[in-house]
Amino acid sequence: MRNYAAPVRERAKQPVAARRPVRVRLVRLDAFARHAARPLRQAAELTAARALEARARRSGAVCGAALVFHGVALRAGDHDREIDAPAAAAQLDAAVGYLARRYALVRAADLLRAARDRRPGERVPVALTFDDDLPSHREHVAPVLARHGAPATAFLCGAKDPFWWQLLQRAVDDRAVASGDLPPVPASDLAAALERRPGAIARVAGTIERLAPAERDAIAGRLRAAVADPPAVLALADAEALAAAGWELGFHTRRHDLLTALDDDALRAAVAPPAGERSFAYPHGKAAAREAAAARDAGYAAAYTGAPEAVTERTDPHLVGRLQPRVTTVGRFALDLARAVART
Repeated sequence: MRNYAAPVRERAKQPVAARRPVRVRLVRLDAFARHAARPLRQAAELTAARALEARARRSGAVCGAALVFHGVALRAGDHDREIDAPAAAAQLDAAVGYLARRYALVRAADLLRAARDRRPGERVPVALTFDDDLPSHREHVAPVLARHGAPATAFLCGAKDPFWWQLLQRAVDDRAVASGDLPPVPASDLAAALERRPGAIARVAGTIERLAPAERDAIAGRLRAAVADPPAVLALADAEALAAAGWELGFHTRRHDLLTALDDDALRAAVAPPAGERSFAYPHGKAAAREAAAARDAGYAAAYTGAPEAVTERTDPHLVGRLQPRVTTVGRFALDLARAVART
């Protein structure tokens, strides 16, 4: 058997100056500790969320919430480098499962009535909404909702071609444009997006969003010409399949123009429901009193903005806010939602 003590005794006899330094390799435990703490953190978040949600349920106050999602994919997107980063299908599944167990899921057109008719002790109503004509509504979202028996609303435009921001994302991802190709977008902003700097593509999109419709159409044309493989849009047959599965189909305008920038005649034309839709979502989530009046005059039961607000007794039916939660963990999702409805 090897004498493990002998080297120690020999080393002890050596002069201090002759001893070789002992190198101790420290193992960083930060990442491990964070990983190990996740189940505890999620349990604490779920406990806090249930307590807040139970308090809102016991209350007689008018309360409810609409949640807005866009794309859904097998893997979550990058919020720093994508205009509308998709949620992961598995994470959405966990979130919808939690909602089905704890809340009353309703369609967007029925949310305000459900919030006002709710009695103390009954579940708080929540509307799941999905914007834009995205194939993922049918491919990834519909199976999740069917599994949990959850209703939802898709706000659609009836688009036959991809939207300008989808083309922009694809053009940047594929480096199909150069920094000076999209005036009046600042070349420095587009260069930063092409270099994948965090937040840069959002600045580019914000600039294009604020342009007049004709200028935005010109940029969309340049992007369409540059992108060799444009992203797909939701087919009419798929939209019909969603309706057949029980989805509510709301309207989101044909062109997705920023309504606050349109004149009165163009605004009225933009919000007119093409097929008797009962609910409406303002493009880019932006609206004020003038846009709300146009939606009211068009006959919608409810119209939704992007303001991160829950439903209260003060909510204007044509300026209903929507929460845009991240579903990275069901604990964080549940707690963010419970905090919003408990404030009402």
